[in-house]
Amino acid sequence: VCGFPNVCGAIDASLIEIKRFPDYQGFYCRKGYPAFNLQAVVDHRKKIMSFSLRPGSKNDKSIFKDSVFGQRAHRLLPINGIIIGDAGYTLMSHVLTPYSIEENMPADQARYNYLHSRTRIIVEMAFGLLKNRFRIYQTKLMSKTPEVMADTVTATLILHNWLIDLDDADDI
Repeated sequence: VCGFPNVCGAIDASLIEIKRFPDYQGFYCRKGYPAFNLQAVVDHRKKIMSFSLRPGSKNDKSIFKDSVFGQRAHRLLPINGIIIGDAGYTLMSHVLTPYSIEENMPADQARYNYLHSRTRIIVEMAFGLLKNRFRIYQTKLMSKTPEVMADTVTATLILHNWLIDLDDADDI
């Protein structure tokens, strides 16, 4: 997409608000509420190829570093394959990130950032589709334990992929 060869997917994370439970240490996100931080790698169809669910206090870089995908991406991706991530990720041989935005940045860097953003937008669209398709994400997840909440998230991710495979319309 947009002139990036060998892109195999886009990566980002999204917060999922959860109810506060007794042992909530570490689940408060940067926005001040208890949450999961869902990191996903998506393909050009908005299908989730890999995901990691961590407490809300974890940032993109640490989730990637601790995830199975992050630890094995260099072996999982085809030769010269890359994924596109936002500035929350570390630039690596297999992860492309944007240049830091500066007031007088060179035109070629600004163009790169623009094309990078146009390519990476698919992951934002996937999160939007997921959260609109499954209305449980419109409020806090209210299960008794974080494990049940995590199972609920996993189930919606599986259903999301099935619906894409079935060529289901975005508006079910």
